[in-house]
Amino acid sequence: MNILDLTPEYIKTAMMSQRIVLFPNGYGLSIIGGQYAYGDGVHTFEIAVIKHNFKTDKDVDYFGLDFSNYSKDDLMFKLVYPPEICNNVLGYVKESEFNTIVEKVKRL
Repeated sequence: MNILDLTPEYIKTAMMSQRIVLFPNGYGLSIIGGQYAYGDGVHTFEIAVIKHNFKTDKDVDYFGLDFSNYSKDDLMFKLVYPPEICNNVLGYVKESEFNTIVEKVKRL
């Protein structure tokens, strides 16, 4: 997975953009960049590990999901800090570091 190859649909405001990617193991990543993030959204990104309760058998871009099969409660995410990965959000993550983080989260 390449951080720059994610599909073009994302939440974007004047101050920042956000992507959410979910993995089948119940974890995922929130990827943001912009003026108030720990990353510019072009060369560096702020990444948080999240816990979700979506049922998916493949890696999925949250913004590409069909929400008709989910209740409002299913659309909840929780920030988590797995000790083997982080104790806070990960700031100023470079594209070259992204795949290592993805692989660690997929192994949780």
